[in-house]
Amino acid sequence: MSGEQGYIVTDFIDGGSLDAIPWSSRTIQERQYIVDQMMKAFDHMRTMRSSEPEPVGRGVPEGALFSVWGAGRTLETAADMETCFNAKLKFRGGGDVTGRFEDLGMCHMDIKLRNLAFDKAGQLWFLDWAWSGFFPPIFEHAGLVRIQEGWPDCEFAQDLLRELRRKPYDETLLALVLGVYEVNNGVFAGRHLISYD
Repeated sequence: MSGEQGYIVTDFIDGGSLDAIPWSSRTIQERQYIVDQMMKAFDHMRTMRSSEPEPVGRGVPEGALFSVWGAGRTLETAADMETCFNAKLKFRGGGDVTGRFEDLGMCHMDIKLRNLAFDKAGQLWFLDWAWSGFFPPIFEHAGLVRIQEGWPDCEFAQDLLRELRRKPYDETLLALVLGVYEVNNGVFAGRHLISYD
């Protein structure tokens, strides 16, 4: 993004989106292969680092974790993002993420079968990077946890979460990030955008 002008870059992927075949219709071997490829992709994305929380292309973070309206502003530092999240957590009774967002890696932020594809050579591709950026990796984990029973990607998310839980993660921080999702998308939706000054 440059000033007010944005750019969209596309590439043709000779293959198909993973939502073309329901997850429950896939064999256990197919499911495990996809999960293994996802874990490798997550590990690779974590090697891409930034000292600033920012979406790809900079600007205002968007997506379910930042609400349908976006964060409302750019987030210049990890401390700035922590302040924003702490303000949201006040709406659900508190919580504090201060000092917990220092580890920033590339996150896709919208892991769904429709946003994944395999090309003819078996290479995994992530599609729709609109919500992606440099954020704490626990954000990706939280995005999968919030996929509810009955949603098309629920079984897929559960299989991914089984693998993610084999690696160390901060359960308390995960609960706080899920609390921010609740503020943005639940009964509190949008209230953090109202100024009470």
